[in-house]
Amino acid sequence: MLCERGGVPDVVKVLDFGLVKELGRDEMETVTRANIVTGTPQYMAPEALIKPDAVDGRTDLYALGAVGYFLLTGQQVFEGETMVEVCSHHLHTAPIPPSERLGRTIPRDLERLILACLAKDPGDRPQTATDLDRQLAGCAVPA
Repeated sequence: MLCERGGVPDVVKVLDFGLVKELGRDEMETVTRANIVTGTPQYMAPEALIKPDAVDGRTDLYALGAVGYFLLTGQQVFEGETMVEVCSHHLHTAPIPPSERLGRTIPRDLERLILACLAKDPGDRPQTATDLDRQLAGCAVPA
């Protein structure tokens, strides 16, 4: 969602309405059950799939990397015919670099940062949103 600051549309808010659902009393009991995966498959970090109790802020940075990838390329990081196929790619497939997907160059530091956010191991991603912000501020701005 593009928002305005100072009368200029320059702030993007990321919204995901995919999890919003009104639950009846019977359904509420299943929300906290083990082995239930919730989320939008195209943006789910590997640890959210295999260790849902171990998610942290770096899991959100993975999703943000997937959003950045989409904004740069116009395509999801991984596609598949089923949710299981998409999730399997998040677990096992290296993302195609955005510049390769586009067939043209983008700033290398920006591409490296997007791919770092999409690292399978949370320890290989930026560790905090502040860290990501600092690295993003250091990226070259295309002319």
